[in-house]
Amino acid sequence: MGMDIIARAAANAATSSAAQALASTAPSVLFINIGTKTIDAAVTAITSSGYSTLGLGAGTYVSDALATAALATAHPRFCKQTANGRYFRLVTTDADKAISVAQGGAEGLAGINEQPAIQATVAYACAMKFKWVEFPETSYELWCPIRTTVVTTHAVNGHPICITTNDGLGLRGCRGGTTLNLKNSLGGSRNIITQVVGVTNWQGGGIYVLPGGVWPGGGSIDWVALENLTVDGGVTFNPADRSNINLNDKGFQVQDIICNRIHMRNCTFKNFAGEIYYVGGSTVNSQLVENCTFDGSPQCALNPSSNGKFTGINIQAGNAYQAMEVLGALGFTLIGGRFYDFYSSSVSGGPDPSLATGYPFNYATRQATKRPPWMTFVGTRFEGATDAVYIGAWAHGTIITVDCSVTMNYGVGHLRDVHLNIEAWCDQKSAFPAVNLAGPMTLTTQINGAPAGTYYIPPSNIRLNVTTKRTAQAQASNRYFSSGINMYAGIVDKNTVTCTVSGDAHKVFNLVAGQPAGFGLPRIDYQQFRTTAQPYGGTFDYPASDMVYDVSWAALVLYPVAGTWNITLGNTFGYADGQKVIFYHGDAAAGKVIVFPANGAGLKLQKERRLFALGDMLELRFDALLGKWVEERYITATQQNFTGSTTYDAPSIASGAAASTTVTATSAALGDQVTGISLGVSAGGLVLTGYVSAAHTVTVVLQNPTAAAIDLASTTLAVTVQKK
Repeated sequence: MGMDIIARAAANAATSSAAQALASTAPSVLFINIGTKTIDAAVTAITSSGYSTLGLGAGTYVSDALATAALATAHPRFCKQTANGRYFRLVTTDADKAISVAQGGAEGLAGINEQPAIQATVAYACAMKFKWVEFPETSYELWCPIRTTVVTTHAVNGHPICITTNDGLGLRGCRGGTTLNLKNSLGGSRNIITQVVGVTNWQGGGIYVLPGGVWPGGGSIDWVALENLTVDGGVTFNPADRSNINLNDKGFQVQDIICNRIHMRNCTFKNFAGEIYYVGGSTVNSQLVENCTFDGSPQCALNPSSNGKFTGINIQAGNAYQAMEVLGALGFTLIGGRFYDFYSSSVSGGPDPSLATGYPFNYATRQATKRPPWMTFVGTRFEGATDAVYIGAWAHGTIITVDCSVTMNYGVGHLRDVHLNIEAWCDQKSAFPAVNLAGPMTLTTQINGAPAGTYYIPPSNIRLNVTTKRTAQAQASNRYFSSGINMYAGIVDKNTVTCTVSGDAHKVFNLVAGQPAGFGLPRIDYQQFRTTAQPYGGTFDYPASDMVYDVSWAALVLYPVAGTWNITLGNTFGYADGQKVIFYHGDAAAGKVIVFPANGAGLKLQKERRLFALGDMLELRFDALLGKWVEERYITATQQNFTGSTTYDAPSIASGAAASTTVTATSAALGDQVTGISLGVSAGGLVLTGYVSAAHTVTVVLQNPTAAAIDLASTTLAVTVQKK
């Protein structure tokens, strides 16, 4: 199959002219050999049967005003001179305006460096303003080209693929997906450094977007699209060992430019020594990433920070130092997705670029007249964080965590306007909090990198709904959450921060010691909470004297020594209105009584409340108007009875007369009922009555209704008192 005539000069349609044109073409020629052929001037368009191999890279070529010596010099794989001095260039007849890397000579052969052919195809598509470069084979091998420019300067050379157009370009793999296997400059593993530029090991990364081909140069591109591609950087590492970090080795790099939109679909980037998906210092109006995976980096797997909007649908990212870093986005949405096996991740809305001058990039700012730059999560999962997922301002939605803490820290942006539902699972990890919350230690904590006198603001306007769960495996292995909420030392706005915790953990919340002056405990509620330690997810104490407690737990289980001990409440720091706390008697032994005076310090109860036995409890609620803890509910597990006895030798009691004595009944109080009085001898007709006459004291009256005097022998007098 040779070259076929597609079109001839429009002015000459005569049969004889057509025959003459056909007679002047050479048969059975591949495009790479066109220079040996003479093509009649009447022929303006031809098709080839392949580029350098029959059937691979067939294309359509035209001789027009753009097909020049200059184009042939710049793009020799796509524009060539015939034996009779004419120039023909590759065009596309595809509706998508696509050309194939096969038309640049790439055949998908193992062990063959096809980077020159692939980059040449990309460069030609950029020059001719084509829309797509297609990869028809399932695999290609690309050796890193030689880097000739100083490492710190943006430049085309040294990158396997560089997109240089200002208009827009897409790279598209075949229907089943295409893998680009990256090698070092000698065709070996990229774990082996073969290029050192200056003092920097050069590995070159994967796909680099540099509009105009130089920087600062054109500096802008309309759009970039990638579909059905896997780019394997081939760098192996242990995530715990970050010694092989190389910041020039980015998988997909868009840096310090302006881009209207990025669309990536059904792609995988893996095994790089630097960030994998990186949009740094750029203004990108819109990023849409669908069904993509970013895996394997001692740096960050997904770093789409930009001044525009980012939407991720079913993204998988992990096996990296940071699974994700989003600081500065003006609109960020994750629908589904999974972030796994990482040290930490950071997500925070803002700053607004018009307000960010003079501030660190992670300090969240917004324009008061515009909508918030929401960070939206729709069922996004985070798994296996060594440290935590750091979430900052304007985050809302639902996330699922597995063996992973969420940390909300004042230092990651100006922490405010957060409403998150967090479903936290414990599986392989143990003794860690589901959520950490921290504020600045003072109201005059300077923001690093901001103008002097600019201070961190306490976290505010936050609502967290946390459900802690343990898998069956975690339960069988006795793994657990240490707490639902862990309050680090620092000031928060207690009146606008509310946390609700339910589920299964050691504690509802844990308050770290050393809270600063001005700290107030925000409202932390619990619902349907099953503790793995103390009842009601609390802590415990062993009072051996009267105690003054500052509430710093959801519940306090008391194991008192024998005796009666008064409990009152202090107010070293403030509390949010409606905060609740439970006091629970945890000891089954008798004679251990906890007393809450009705008007004791910090208390305003209906009446004095006492916890006598295992299971007794008193729940209190903080009333901000009163500045005291009021009674929410009081439960006694058993009826409370007190007894006392003494040896008593009653005098002779005349007919109609009476005598009285007192018996000590510990814990009896005014208003309690005397339910039983007994003597060790027969009463002989005397009528015995009794009443609580003072604390711990029962007065017994012996009345003689008979006609004769009665004189009892000395005996034991015993009483029983029932708590009212």
